[in-house]
Amino acid sequence: MSRTSLSHTLVLLAASVPLLSAAAEPRRIDFTSCAKPAYPQADITAQNEGAVTLRFLVKPDGTVADSQVKQSSGHPTLDEAAREALSKCRFSAAPKAKQNAWTAVQYVWALK
Repeated sequence: MSRTSLSHTLVLLAASVPLLSAAAEPRRIDFTSCAKPAYPQADITAQNEGAVTLRFLVKPDGTVADSQVKQSSGHPTLDEAAREALSKCRFSAAPKAKQNAWTAVQYVWALK
């Protein structure tokens, strides 16, 4: 198979995950509003694949305040592309929430 015939896919393993906060009752995070991150061209060329698990902090207004790599894909550029995409996500606001809450998501990068 030539490199030009490769396609790429990204699987987001967390269509809806619980978001827990000490001050609020659990709510669900819906990732359908998140844009699919771009597969870095250098990683496509090098045929890099992997899964990255990110921890991220959601503010009561639904924006992402911070993210951290919990488990790397083994490719820093894939990890950073996932973090960049996650930073642009906007989740539904939780007006009753008084503090930020941590949750996690896994991005799976695969070339087919």
